[in-house]
Amino acid sequence: MIIDPSFILSKEDIEKERTPEKLSLWWEEKNREFDSSPEGRQYALLKKGLTKEFYDEINPLKLFANILYAGRSDIGCIPNLGNDNFDAIIRDYSHSPPSEQKIEFTLAIDGHDDQLRMKYFVEHGHVSLTGPLTYTGTEKTGHKINVETEAVLHNDSLKKTFAIIKSRAEQKCKPKNYGKNHVLVITIDDHIAPRYDNQKDLEALNEFMKSDVINLPLDFGGLYILGLSGKTFLAIKIVI
Repeated sequence: MIIDPSFILSKEDIEKERTPEKLSLWWEEKNREFDSSPEGRQYALLKKGLTKEFYDEINPLKLFANILYAGRSDIGCIPNLGNDNFDAIIRDYSHSPPSEQKIEFTLAIDGHDDQLRMKYFVEHGHVSLTGPLTYTGTEKTGHKINVETEAVLHNDSLKKTFAIIKSRAEQKCKPKNYGKNHVLVITIDDHIAPRYDNQKDLEALNEFMKSDVINLPLDFGGLYILGLSGKTFLAIKIVI
């Protein structure tokens, strides 16, 4: 029996409060459900329905929470799919009354480019993550996509990621409607550039944040860089 993958996730289930550990277990269970059928895998790869929030917000939340609060049962993670100025709340029950920190996630990835590459992958079974991409058509009329396997210089990929990081941070500067109880988490794909296992990449990332991002007028109490591998994590002190 084929299960409609659109029923795997619901807003009510996503927004339930969970400890960091339970959030990870739930996320992995849902990910396995998508991976259990070709229809589910395609649905997830193309980020249909609530899978966009599932991968772009809930995955970073469970990584972030398990880095900062691993093993703690007095921490509650509450995703928020509404139109508020935060994507999640982390509630700390070790305080009385419990303290809350609001989290805003932003993904430093070219979303349109990523979507087209996933469409190409679904159609062809393979895709270069960095090779030049061209396309014709629209979402409505249908895309004709070509992705070359030509190698791209690592430094060029690094500069592209840095430019997107700065752009995403700048977008969060206007208007200033956050506050010191909010933190901004910029997530990157650290399997490509910068790579989580390349010390020079991580040093370059740290220097870039200090020189190009830290002085932006960010109205947040904290700024973090989080790699989707779960291995890159930088806490950046915001200059007020």
